[in-house]
Amino acid sequence: MAKQIKSPSLINYNYCTIKITRSRLEYGLLAIPTSILNLFPKESNELLIYFDGSKILSKKSFVISEKNREARVYGLSEWYKKNKLVEDDEIVIQLLDRKDNVYGFITEKKFIDVNNKIQKKFDESSNGKKAESNLISLSEWNKTDLEQAALRELYRLSKEETQERKQRQRKNTKSKDAVPPQLRITLDQIYRGVCQVCEFWFLKKDMRPYFEIHHLDVSLGNHPKNLIIVCANCHRQFEFADVEKEYNDDGWLVEVFFNQNSFLVNQAILELNAKDFIKTTYS
Repeated sequence: MAKQIKSPSLINYNYCTIKITRSRLEYGLLAIPTSILNLFPKESNELLIYFDGSKILSKKSFVISEKNREARVYGLSEWYKKNKLVEDDEIVIQLLDRKDNVYGFITEKKFIDVNNKIQKKFDESSNGKKAESNLISLSEWNKTDLEQAALRELYRLSKEETQERKQRQRKNTKSKDAVPPQLRITLDQIYRGVCQVCEFWFLKKDMRPYFEIHHLDVSLGNHPKNLIIVCANCHRQFEFADVEKEYNDDGWLVEVFFNQNSFLVNQAILELNAKDFIKTTYS
């Protein structure tokens, strides 16, 4: 009977792996645990597989054996040897297209390496368009919706240390650094322009939501905990009203008072914590 072990994910996304046994390596096959058979065809068939993120599809036989009460994917010897897989190595399995039986097979190490490379590109995005494209890539790579990808990236970025907000000299005036593209796109995707304080929003002529980003402490940098999506009215109140702020133990703003009027702050990030990032291993 296949074992199922849950452990902390090595990245800020959930994924599942199948642990390779010595006998399966020798025969060049992969046994599919019954608990994830729902990802595979109900009858013996051919699978189309992208190996290691390749853009080339390979056909492999998928056989359901009533005798052994087991489903297997055959013809993996060459791939095992190419990756120098040994007993107890793990493979990440992804269902890409159920209708046409298309899957992704990749070693766990390569899966994590690719994810980290995309995250690095996301962090270094030079403009909003590139940041949005990289966020979409993370969403597609981890097979999650765009909002969840944005939320998980915000969580990851929030673990970085707060830095003092830089001042750039422009002629005879000083201007503070703009919010980096990856953070602006992340906040946009999570809140869709809805003010975190009063929930007001509207669409611009280009049908994109209008919003402003307020720095809670002008001396601090573009850290997620120091940024909040607001409407123009709330932004002005932050600047000119008598303001009091309440933070939770993790440093997120959860309540604000404008001239003694209380507003609860919508912090979607509070839905997540490290325990939500799960790796499920089948063996």
